[in-house]
Amino acid sequence: MYHRILLAVVMPLVCCCVDLYAQTVDSTKTYHIEEVSVSAQRIRKEVIPVQMLAGEELQKLSVHSVADAIRYFSGIQIKDYGGIGGLKTVNIRGLGTQHVGVFYDGVQLGNAQNGQIDLGRFSLDNMEAVSLYNGQKSAIFQSAKDFASAGSIYMTARHPSFGEGQNYRLKGTFKTGSFGLVNPSVLLEHRLSKQVSGSLSAEYMYTNGKYKFRYRQKNGYDITETRKNGDVEAIRAEYGLFGDMQGGEWKAKAYLYNSERGLPGAAVRETGDFVHEDRQWDTNFFLQGSFRKHWGNYSLQTNGKYAYDYLHYLSDPRLDVTTMYVNNHYRQHELYFSAANMLNILPFWSADVSVDFQWNKLNADLVNFVYPCRYMDDFVKAVDVLRVKKILKNLKIFFPLKNAQLTFGCQSSYLTLDGIKQTFGTRFSHINAEQVFDEIDALTPEEKAEASHMADELVSSAKGVHMPAEYVKNDMEFYVAIKKLMAHHGCNAFTIPCFEVCATRQLNARKFTFCLAKSILTEDGIPAACAGDVGSVISKAILMAVSNAAPYMGNTLVWNPEENEVRTLHDVPTRYMKGYDKPALPVELVSFAMDGWGTTLRYDFAQDVGETITAIPDMKKIMIVKGEITGCDNYLVPECKLAVRYKVADTKHFHDCQKYVGHHFALVYGDYGDQIAEAAEALGLEVMRA
Repeated sequence: MYHRILLAVVMPLVCCCVDLYAQTVDSTKTYHIEEVSVSAQRIRKEVIPVQMLAGEELQKLSVHSVADAIRYFSGIQIKDYGGIGGLKTVNIRGLGTQHVGVFYDGVQLGNAQNGQIDLGRFSLDNMEAVSLYNGQKSAIFQSAKDFASAGSIYMTARHPSFGEGQNYRLKGTFKTGSFGLVNPSVLLEHRLSKQVSGSLSAEYMYTNGKYKFRYRQKNGYDITETRKNGDVEAIRAEYGLFGDMQGGEWKAKAYLYNSERGLPGAAVRETGDFVHEDRQWDTNFFLQGSFRKHWGNYSLQTNGKYAYDYLHYLSDPRLDVTTMYVNNHYRQHELYFSAANMLNILPFWSADVSVDFQWNKLNADLVNFVYPCRYMDDFVKAVDVLRVKKILKNLKIFFPLKNAQLTFGCQSSYLTLDGIKQTFGTRFSHINAEQVFDEIDALTPEEKAEASHMADELVSSAKGVHMPAEYVKNDMEFYVAIKKLMAHHGCNAFTIPCFEVCATRQLNARKFTFCLAKSILTEDGIPAACAGDVGSVISKAILMAVSNAAPYMGNTLVWNPEENEVRTLHDVPTRYMKGYDKPALPVELVSFAMDGWGTTLRYDFAQDVGETITAIPDMKKIMIVKGEITGCDNYLVPECKLAVRYKVADTKHFHDCQKYVGHHFALVYGDYGDQIAEAAEALGLEVMRA
């Protein structure tokens, strides 16, 4: 476009000069014209199309509220509970109201009680624009909350504007209609200084809600009745301050909504009076502010808000004998802060880091109310998800094989390693398992001394030793050899097909097993799984990323359906199942083999009865299990028998979910279900909870 415009300007000038020269040769003069450049900024096309009503187009609509305006948008469903003055919510793409983010001047509105925002409370009198996104905005310079909704509605308040020498603007409206509707409103805009202006918007709305309807009685006669207890009285007021500065702007707003309304019952009664006297009172108040400024290539945007919501619901049987007495009061408090930082690195390359913090608390006068209090840091969540994805992508599993043949004897629900590569980006390094034994034989005297020292430390620190201590050294030599091989192959995870390699009888001859090494590797931050199960390596890596703990893994099955009990059995617990930052758990040493060799760690889960655990299996779909420890089995019994028992919500549902995943489960102490679900969804995995 630049070259075409430039030629269109220059060529006529050249032609003109030639003609003049031909006619007046003796009087030629030369004129030097400065270079002219015509350029334009590239128009950025929205990745997600936006639907918008703004300016005069919005004001010309014969509607009362924002909810009425968005009816003109496509792809949405308005849920209207009661006409004028009634609750109005919106669904986008068939998802519930809780999945729709509603933003007012860039700050998200919230409700800790039910997650619903009543769009009927917001008037169009001082609204500049209403926008709808089927997803999030394409812009990256926004708060973290903006990225978290399946659909988004943005309301933008009118910025005061004044003519030359004008300092005030006043607008008054009066609306009336059926059912006794009275709706006056006023909008006052005033200039405080050259850079600062204010806006006051207030309205009152009342309707008696009485209308006539036909009703057929049992005897077949039609009668005319009047709808009662449908009155609504509401007051809304908001005051905003708007400031301009060089390279930026700021806004501050105070908002108040107060209403009382009747809740009419269903017209199905045979009493003839159709009286239903339930009442509801609402008070909503918030203070919010935002600041945006650009310094060269760097931009900063901050938002802050405090909100208070009050709801009182009354159902009095003294007024309506068919109802039970309900007199509930709910009070919500919310604090919110966000900061978005953007750096324009190149004209076509920008980077943004957004941090959000939100605190919600809900109080009520109900018996046995849980009084929820939630801290939510969307940035931390986002970082956790990115960390999980990065860890899995950078995972390289050291996977020795018997005779260099891939085993399927105890595989996860992934039938091929390609499935794991494609889903997570995880890589593998294979060698013949016989090379592992060669590496043990090739250990230097110094390396053997190191293994012996670690064995002595483990024995001395153990709560109890129930096997010949000299065998522990054999297991530690295997651990040292594996660490050397992993370093040589650039690997950071480990598994080995236990059954196939055991069949070589090498373990019998050398008097060791793989169990202890897998426990210690996991304590080192290296996910290590039994039986060649690469899916369990993935599961352990996810748990380690979100919990900062060293997981336990084992065979898992429904144990006691009557008590909703599940059991996970294996000999690879760790001393840091409760967290790497916690003290090491007391363990005892018990042999795997009946004749005393093959070291395993044993932890008595029975001392943690009542504690919460989170478990996930080797997976194609991901199954997240939240359980409560109920006991421990075979604590000091040789062979692979250590088992932790825990109670789940429903063993039938557990069993139905487990059909789609593997039998190996990895678990840690604590509840990390939400973090795992966030990461799983980002990885494209279907989430099942049990």
